[in-house]
Amino acid sequence: MKRILLILAIVLMIHYGAAPAEAVTIEYHWAAQGSGTIGSTPFSNLLVDIAFVGDTTNVAYNTTNGYFYNNVGTATIQVGSIGPATFTDTMRVADFQGYGAPYFLAYADLTQDLEFVRILNPAFMTYDLTTPLASLSGQCYNSNLSPPWFYPTTLGDLYLTVDDPNGTFTAFYAPAGAVPEPTTMLLLGSGLIGLAGYGRKKFRGK
Repeated sequence: MKRILLILAIVLMIHYGAAPAEAVTIEYHWAAQGSGTIGSTPFSNLLVDIAFVGDTTNVAYNTTNGYFYNNVGTATIQVGSIGPATFTDTMRVADFQGYGAPYFLAYADLTQDLEFVRILNPAFMTYDLTTPLASLSGQCYNSNLSPPWFYPTTLGDLYLTVDDPNGTFTAFYAPAGAVPEPTTMLLLGSGLIGLAGYGRKKFRGK
């Protein structure tokens, strides 16, 4: 049994110690005051938070137009106390750098091929969507209002107009998942080796 523990610990150390850093889940949040309807529920001048949860390995770069984007993830919306609701179309977060100033970040509905909302801030000139970003304030506005465009969610179609141009954007890593990090596995392997050695000494002492 002790030999099995020893072999298992060594295998774990070799495998996880040599493995590259795992990709992490990242959340992007756009927030501003807005009015509109979601399903059959109207709302007026409430805080709207649109979140996109994705994986850093899915961030790509469009060399033609110069922007980073993430098309793989789940987008949700919270409107005051309404929600959260999940967008049912394929959504995207994109950081536009190649267009020059003003640099902006946008959410888009890929199913309808429509840009949704934007926020402007010079910090987006160097942001690549793979790292956390402290709360940034900037001018927020709708990209498509006329004719009215609706975005399907699990609570019904959303129609949104931005009331206050002053909004925020934040990005942060999601809490660690159930899969241990490589350093954790190294500590586990070391502990197993220690237990095996302790058991061997105790056996010999009898």
